[in-house]
Amino acid sequence: MTRPGFEPLRWTEVARAWPWALTLALALTVDVQAQSSADAAQPLAPPTAASEQSAPIAFAPSPDEMSEDIDRKRKALALQRQTILQTEEAQLALCWQKFAVNACQTAARRERRQAIEPLRLQELALNAQERLLRTQQRELRLQSKQPAPERAP
Repeated sequence: MTRPGFEPLRWTEVARAWPWALTLALALTVDVQAQSSADAAQPLAPPTAASEQSAPIAFAPSPDEMSEDIDRKRKALALQRQTILQTEEAQLALCWQKFAVNACQTAARRERRQAIEPLRLQELALNAQERLLRTQQRELRLQSKQPAPERAP
């Protein structure tokens, strides 16, 4: 007996979803490993008043560092997108061995779209961040070109 509004998973759904789950698990594993190595480099003790006074002041990253960070994130997203597309190609090739080819292809394409949507949103966020960075750089260039206002005696 099933609850209203709840449908148990079918084995065909699980079989179709496992390549995407594997891709996502690998991507998350890489992110977790990168975060754990960064966390290991940081001290675990909370800062004390003496250490706060002797610690250097943290500055905002330079525009060059920000653009390098954006490029690095773009390359990571491109790699994830490529992995998703390769998985889709493999699924489409398997679809030709089934009786219901069109239904299988439709499902594979739907899964690809669902997997790429978060990547697309991240790319849009990177685009917005890059536009903001370019705007800030342009404003700095314009400010450096303007002469200082003269003071009246």
